[in-house]
Amino acid sequence: MRLQHYFILLIIALSCFFLSCQQDDTVTTHQDTTIKINIPTTKLDWGVIAYGLAIDKIYSFTCDGSSADKLKGTVTLSGDGFVLVNGGGTYSLVPGAARTVKVRFFPDRRGSFSGTMTITHNGANRSSPVTVILVGSAN
Repeated sequence: MRLQHYFILLIIALSCFFLSCQQDDTVTTHQDTTIKINIPTTKLDWGVIAYGLAIDKIYSFTCDGSSADKLKGTVTLSGDGFVLVNGGGTYSLVPGAARTVKVRFFPDRRGSFSGTMTITHNGANRSSPVTVILVGSAN
């Protein structure tokens, strides 16, 4: 074989080598498929109020803006002296949306009161249900 043929074969072999060694410039992004709940606090305290008085507190939680889908669940309340005024029951929140719950403390006697607001959810960042402690006293 002539020197020219060896040279051409060498160029072809080197070209194949360099083409097979090139890095793939494809960028693969990871899409978060989780749903997240943001809970501000797990205790609401009314302190001491006068017997027969009613005082409302507003409680809000959100579906994190980075969530991949809707946050769904229920809000329920139990305990003497506390009432869900609005925001109870089932909910479905798109990412970034908030659920506002109004809880009323309306003691029917003097003394200490406690209750719980239970928030079930399909969020992956907190265990479900979330329990919010409700406390208050009447004199």
